[in-house]
Amino acid sequence: MNGIEKNVARGTFTETSIDTDFLVLTYQNESEGIETVERNIENSFIQFHFCIKGKAAFQFNNGNYTLNINEQTSLLLYNPQRDLPINLDMSPDSALVSILISIKKFHGLFSQEADYISFLSDDNKDKKYYKDGKVSPSVSIVLNQLIHYNLNQSIKNL
Repeated sequence: MNGIEKNVARGTFTETSIDTDFLVLTYQNESEGIETVERNIENSFIQFHFCIKGKAAFQFNNGNYTLNINEQTSLLLYNPQRDLPINLDMSPDSALVSILISIKKFHGLFSQEADYISFLSDDNKDKKYYKDGKVSPSVSIVLNQLIHYNLNQSIKNL
């Protein structure tokens, strides 16, 4: 990524488990080099990634395909046919918030509105889905609070 050396060390996400079907992952690269972060994710999960600072690159298919995510950009990933592990190269001075939610739990949240969510329709429920978008200022405030607000572990899930 742009001639910056990649760190040999691998980072790990800070994870908050809301329940077994709902996780919030955060990662900040405060170093001067690119850091690699990895996490296995089952195919039953929808992934929402929000780059709140800097940029990152998702690596797929053993590094043969790269999907970049820039500051104030979101990325939705879902592929029911195969697991989509996170293999992420984080640029220096970057921060990312990821929300992982099972398709079952997600669908339950929107059961009344499922017909209006394009990738939850009967025609698309078994198809892979990738979508990027801009992060609104109000969502950005919440994401920044998630990454910067230090809570006692016993109440963090609340």
